[in-house]
Amino acid sequence: MNQYGCAYRFFYGKVLGLDDSAFYVPLAKAPQKLPEILSREELGMLFEAAGHDKARAFLKVAYGTGLRLTEVCHLQVRDIDSHADRMCLRVEQGKGAKDRYVPLSEDVLGVLRGWWRQTRPERWLFSAPRDARQAMDGLNAQRWYRSACLRAGITKHGGIHTLRHCYATHLLEAGVDLYSLQQWAVSSIQCVSQLQTRQRMMPNHSLNLTLCGGPCYTDDA
Repeated sequence: MNQYGCAYRFFYGKVLGLDDSAFYVPLAKAPQKLPEILSREELGMLFEAAGHDKARAFLKVAYGTGLRLTEVCHLQVRDIDSHADRMCLRVEQGKGAKDRYVPLSEDVLGVLRGWWRQTRPERWLFSAPRDARQAMDGLNAQRWYRSACLRAGITKHGGIHTLRHCYATHLLEAGVDLYSLQQWAVSSIQCVSQLQTRQRMMPNHSLNLTLCGGPCYTDDA
């Protein structure tokens, strides 16, 4: 119903150029539901139940960075900045067509290094199964998540976006302030000083993937 209401508003106000205040179409309120959050124990079970190495690496990166599904699918090798004074991932043209940086923990870096050694990707970290020149489809990742949940006996509702909610919730529980978390997960980086603040905070509040699904890759590149 809201889709039709928005269409009428657009046609009346934008296409016809009329005063849309005289043609008000009320929109129905969307139901607000809280996501079901996986515990750290459930995350460990989820990672262990992943069907193969690519699925396991993808799910760990999705949780450990809090990126949206399409953002993980479009991660490139060049987006990783593992210098000691940087330790961040560059997200190009995320939601709202904005670039931003997110902190990169040692655990996630270990997972990415291990996956890179195993596959030696040239561009996309997680490429399409049949064409390495293309980024993978998010539908495959959704299948990996749901299959892992089924094998692990996890019955909580939600798709792979649940991992993003887990990322935010667990960092809040670890003491990260809400403003910083909103900047990492939503907004673009406004200045270098904000990024430096995040980098100073992450070592104390990073998500320990070693405790969520077995040992990570830790060899130096």
